[in-house]
Amino acid sequence: MTERRKRNNRENLLQAAFDLFVEKEFEHVTVRDITARAGVAVGTFYNYFVDKEAIFRALVDGYTTLAATAVRDFRRRAADGEEFIRFAYEAWFRGIAENQNVFRVALKYEAVIGSLYQVPVAEMARDWLLEDIGAGVDRGWFPPVDREYLAAAFIGVAQEMARIMIKRDVLDPDHAARFATQLFFGGLEALPRNE
Repeated sequence: MTERRKRNNRENLLQAAFDLFVEKEFEHVTVRDITARAGVAVGTFYNYFVDKEAIFRALVDGYTTLAATAVRDFRRRAADGEEFIRFAYEAWFRGIAENQNVFRVALKYEAVIGSLYQVPVAEMARDWLLEDIGAGVDRGWFPPVDREYLAAAFIGVAQEMARIMIKRDVLDPDHAARFATQLFFGGLEALPRNE
């Protein structure tokens, strides 16, 4: 089997699994369902994944890596602390707006995924944020505060605001990013007022 075909089989299995996880509950999706949707034999599945949980983890890891990398890349373009926060939130909220089904699946399967800190890729993303906060402190962008608490606050605001944003009729990732940035940089007094 060629490398291209192997890669295509794996991608087809991942896409089929994702589609089924959108349509059904996790416990009702079977390996047979996935392989039938992907158009491959059941045995082919086991060339790539040991079980349904493994393909689910591969999906979570793949999307988490993409999101974490995009956010970090945007954060690293910042010239000051406010840009650091705004760029990160813009990347995060725009990514969710562009990949709504991915975020909805993540919300739907929170119990399956477990705590994000138990997902190795999520730990990597948190570690990157801690490193970048440290660099921001060293540059004088942020005061020398507890970096773990600050990282947890950034992540918590991102996660909870995304939950709200995804439920709205009109998604406005730029508004969400401005709101979160102002919250961190100006406190409650700097937040935009409802009209």
